[in-house]
Amino acid sequence: MGLIRLLLAISVMITHQTGQYTYMVAGDMAVQSFFIISGFFMSYIITEKYRQKKNGYRLFITNRLLKIYPTYWLVAGFILIAIMISPKLNTVDARYDFLRYYMHHPRELQVSTWVYAAEINIFTLGAESAYFFGFNAVKGILYYAQNLTSPPIRAMNFVLVYQAWILPLEIYFYCISPYILKQKLKWIVLIIVGTGIARYYLSTVGMFWDYEPWIRRFFFTQIGIFLLGRISYDIYVKMHTRKLPKRLPAVITLGMVLMIIFYYQIPNLTLYHFDVNRSLYTLLFTAAIPFVFLYTKTVRLDRLLGELSYPVFLTHAIVIDMVRSYAPVWEKTYGSSVLYILVFLVSYAIYRFLMKPIDAFRQRRVHSLP
Repeated sequence: MGLIRLLLAISVMITHQTGQYTYMVAGDMAVQSFFIISGFFMSYIITEKYRQKKNGYRLFITNRLLKIYPTYWLVAGFILIAIMISPKLNTVDARYDFLRYYMHHPRELQVSTWVYAAEINIFTLGAESAYFFGFNAVKGILYYAQNLTSPPIRAMNFVLVYQAWILPLEIYFYCISPYILKQKLKWIVLIIVGTGIARYYLSTVGMFWDYEPWIRRFFFTQIGIFLLGRISYDIYVKMHTRKLPKRLPAVITLGMVLMIIFYYQIPNLTLYHFDVNRSLYTLLFTAAIPFVFLYTKTVRLDRLLGELSYPVFLTHAIVIDMVRSYAPVWEKTYGSSVLYILVFLVSYAIYRFLMKPIDAFRQRRVHSLP
């Protein structure tokens, strides 16, 4: 499933780089696809690997955090240093200039704001909440903003790796997954349906707030998306009791790749404010995951591509901004391809020299316990 994960990371990168939706799925759809994959993998590894281990829950959580934090800290630390020593970087995104200003004028922030900014950047927990707050520069405090576009200064300006808001949602799910994933299917379906109704209601009615962060960045409206991965895992388990056509997993994998790449070439269908295309994509993606996993799980190259998806997701924004700050002629001369090549080179270096040794350590921890 590595190729699928890498394509999703690329779609996020393209969305952030161009802001346009021409071919591939949009960045927000890619993020939700990641959540479904997480639900599938958590169901798979908890059942197949950790449930039989002594202190399996603790081992599972700590191994997942080892997967997330070292790479994140490397990227966040680089961005922090770049902001402090690179004036040119501030010209491509006002957020960098904002962060640099308050690094040099710390007394203009309330202690509570400093604590909040430090926590969401070190541990990421609560980083998604920055989409719900504005910043009062006069008082140096945060306040709840009913409309995402209403505050003149958004709290997201305090986030070093602004796409890392999805990490706390992943971590919350990791914490509850050993308990919620073992529930009966009827309860899983009930939660999925309930959160789906809540998301639809918020997106159509909106209440008295901007619905966007509530349906995309609020854990309790996203948990149903994660749990779709549990449905995928149940399909995968049942597949072992049935004889499948030999080429079916390959055909479904190819179909999924094409759907991700050419999503916006499909005619758009809406029904009473209901995005039919997005819903069909989500259902098809959920159903396809077990077939894709079955087809690719023993392919080493596919595993490598999957490992690259995380550093690509984390590094693309700062790499693109650095190029635009110091070598803008590269993009003008060679187009977006030079940006993508550099992102992949940086991502491979992070995988080779940081992620791979840590992953070996994680696997040794698993095998060392009875």
